[in-house]
Order: sequence, then structure tokens, then C-alpha cells
Amino acid sequence: MSPASRTFLLSCGGTGGHLSPGIALAEGLAARGHRAVLLISHKKVDTRLAAKYPALRFEPIPGTPFGAHPGVLGRFVVSQSKGFAAGLRLVRSLRPAGIVGFGGFTTASVILAGALLIVALQAIVNLGVVVGRLPTKGMSLPFV
Repeated sequence: MSPASRTFLLSCGGTGGHLSPGIALAEGLAARGHRAVLLISHKKVDTRLAAKYPALRFEPIPGTPFGAHPGVLGRFVVSQSKGFAAGLRLVRSLRPAGIVGFGGFTTASVILAGALLIVALQAIVNLGVVVGRLPTKGMSLPFV
């Protein structure tokens, strides 16, 4: 890496649809002399896809999907709390120049950790079918 190189956290775990764009950005950043750490879920789909890119660095982040059922909601809260703690550790240790979230259930906890520790550049990439539509009605992240 050159003296001007920077580190970026790319939170893109949960499905291959979130991870593939993250991999593309990581490769683009690497081609420009920067370092990217891809934050993925513990799901097999993420692990299998990550194995195809040995030159890239992947870090698993705890997280599970949201659900209204009390058991699912409880697992969601616990896993997001663990993901937030893992995000805080990564942001403190790597001191990234930016964090990019591609959606998936690993993104919110890492973006929030970056906001708390004042990472200057944060972005959420919305690759949804309907531009601007969030899957959770009424969700707002005004600091991003």
C-alpha cells in the first residue's frame, strides 16, 4: 500500500446479493492501492462466496434478520448488540477512512458503530428494486 492508501470497511453480509457488490468495490479499492475489509454474516452463502476471493479480507459480524415473533426478535436484539460491539472493535482497531453498508443484517450495527466513533465517511448503498425504499417502514438514519 502507498502512503496515501486508506482502509475501508464494507458491510455486506447476509446474502450474495449484498456481498457481490461489496466484493466489486473491494477489488476496485485494492486496484487503487487501498485496503478493504468486507464484513460478512456467519451464513454459509457468505462463507462460500468469500472462499472464492482469497486475496480479500473478510471478517464475520454477528447478526440475524429482524422478525416480529418474540423469539426471533430476541435473537435479533442479541445478535445486533454483538454486531455493534464487533463493529466498535473493528472501527477502533482499523481506524477506517470510511464505512460503506450494502444492506443485509450486518450493516446497521457497523454503521451505528462508525457513527458513534465519528468515522468521517459513511454511505449506505441501496441496490433495491425500488430506489429509496427501505425494507423497514419509518426507519431513518439522519446522521448517515
